[in-house]
Amino acid sequence: MLYNLGVGASTKTKHGLELLYEGSENFAALTSFGVVPAYEGLTSLISGKVPGLEIDLSKVLHGEQYTELLAEKFPTEAIFTSTFKIAAILDKGSGSIYVLDIVSKNKDTNEVVVSNQFSIFVVGTGGFNGPRNSDKVVETKTKPNRSPDHSTLYQTSIDQAALYRLSGDSNPLHIDPSFAGISGFEKPILHGLCTEGIAVREITSVFSPADASKVRAVKARFAKPVFPGQTIRTNMWKEGAYILFECIVEETGKPCLTGGWIKLSQDLETEVFSGNSSVQQDGGSKTDAVFAGMAEKLTPDLVKKVNAVFRWIVTDDKKVPVAQWIVDLKGPPGKIHQEKLQSTNPKADCTLTLSDTDLISMASIALSYLTMGHRWF
Repeated sequence: MLYNLGVGASTKTKHGLELLYEGSENFAALTSFGVVPAYEGLTSLISGKVPGLEIDLSKVLHGEQYTELLAEKFPTEAIFTSTFKIAAILDKGSGSIYVLDIVSKNKDTNEVVVSNQFSIFVVGTGGFNGPRNSDKVVETKTKPNRSPDHSTLYQTSIDQAALYRLSGDSNPLHIDPSFAGISGFEKPILHGLCTEGIAVREITSVFSPADASKVRAVKARFAKPVFPGQTIRTNMWKEGAYILFECIVEETGKPCLTGGWIKLSQDLETEVFSGNSSVQQDGGSKTDAVFAGMAEKLTPDLVKKVNAVFRWIVTDDKKVPVAQWIVDLKGPPGKIHQEKLQSTNPKADCTLTLSDTDLISMASIALSYLTMGHRWF
């Protein structure tokens, strides 16, 4: 719960309690929480516990991160035993990169729960004629050459780093102004892993809000620092079983996370965001899930902003109507319900007729805007 708060979970959101309240039926950890049991291995690398290694903490930057959930879900209570190894040491000229693999097991069951790969850049330690690359490194991915399928905004708080560090990442770079100055920054910066956690939470809220464990793995490169108080835009692209993403600092327009990707569980590929759904054989419409998703995103503030009633007539690919939905956003709390095809709604301010397939294709944009609290067309 402390970790989820540190990456921006809130009781104000539809599924906030599932991240913040142990009494929630779907109480869960975000997949990025898997970095927490691995902190001790990272600390060992930079604190002199590894024979032959002396690393100046003020010269350390986090380059890339990979986290994979291997168990079905995180246990709500367990003792983890973590084992780490240095998978590679790379020579980048201006510095070196230590690639650290950490595997964490449930001590009682011996089940491997989560694995991590940290890529740690140490400034000024390169030039030893070592390899520049390694096949041991989990690679980032290139974003598509098109507009994002989803985009969300999250404004960090001034104390975001102070809260996040309580989960175990206590590097003074993120709290101590004098240490930040020694490290070359004008003031303390937000943890890269906090930025990544925010991105994972945002992506989970769009693609799997009711089950965080369906996000199975995440990889990202840390490009530029975020200062607490700045706004993070998370751009997302759906590519099969993957969500490719980047994070942009809204105030500067500069990327802070690049090359990011999230691996989804296989069953999510066949759900509403796959873009491959069609009319169900029983005469219903698979776009039912779209309207269910809209209903989950409704808030009183959103209803007040929109203040309109929409009638959606859904057809099959031959333009034969198969379903009719009313999205009533005129006065809180708002209501989304299905009506018989023969009925009409004189209150509707706008009627939209489109195919089942086309509605699913545009659902990602609609649900993304709902998440952001804006009108969706």
